[in-house]
Amino acid sequence: MLKNDNSLGYLYVATGEKYVGLALNSAISLKKQRTSYPICLITDDSSDYEGLDNHFDRIILLERDFTENEYKLNKLFKLKGIISSPYEHTFYIDSDTLFLENCDELFDLLAFANLIMVKDPVDESHPIIDGTYYPATPYNTGMMVYNNSKDVKHLLDLWYDIRKSDLIGDQEYWGDQPAFMEAALRAMKTSEPKILVTSLIYNFPFLLFNGIPKGNVKLIHGVHNDIQLIGKLINRQNNHRGWNPVRLKNYSWSDAQDTVVTRLLKVIYRLIVPNRVKEMYRKIK
Repeated sequence: MLKNDNSLGYLYVATGEKYVGLALNSAISLKKQRTSYPICLITDDSSDYEGLDNHFDRIILLERDFTENEYKLNKLFKLKGIISSPYEHTFYIDSDTLFLENCDELFDLLAFANLIMVKDPVDESHPIIDGTYYPATPYNTGMMVYNNSKDVKHLLDLWYDIRKSDLIGDQEYWGDQPAFMEAALRAMKTSEPKILVTSLIYNFPFLLFNGIPKGNVKLIHGVHNDIQLIGKLINRQNNHRGWNPVRLKNYSWSDAQDTVVTRLLKVIYRLIVPNRVKEMYRKIK
């Protein structure tokens, strides 16, 4: 187990009122789960946001890149912030997240690897190296647990340079994830970034159709008007299940087994039960 001191910590990187606000809400949820480690926010300007120091143990101001283009600024600032982490061991999370349970245990995996991530369940974009597409489907960069080893630093610097060149140039990549995979492949040729893939429960994208392994989801990822409700619905069951983001509902084998019986009961209810009884039932319900 890694030692518990300020060499370990959680990191958010956010610019602008919307994303700083999301980071604040996520940090509040993190503290509710009684994390043992400090929380840092890297931003470009904290003067407009009162009370941030009540929820973040450390706030670091970082200069902007691409000041003439807000889109490019936001896309590159995340990477620059990740590289600038003040910790030896960092748990980075995107701002649009909510902690449902304590996730401190992921730090322990850094005893075996130096970068912990979750595979993106739907991103099928491929990294391009020297004009060749490689079938290395991306990891989700919205949650990264990493140390500051030279191999990780090399990988992150490559990622930043590739993404920056892509933003300036023809933008072959839709986002930073395929750019990360290109950086990872290039880094593996000259160094040893030990990347470990962990469970989707540590970075669950609730806006997508997904299977959930047995147990509770610990960290959800996405934007919703009532993200607290989403967390409760996802963990209403804790068996192996499938999440439907349209119906905001889990489905399990028990649901499939009950389908025929449920339909039969609905037919009986509709054809046999008197209307006055149905009305009384609806009022009670």
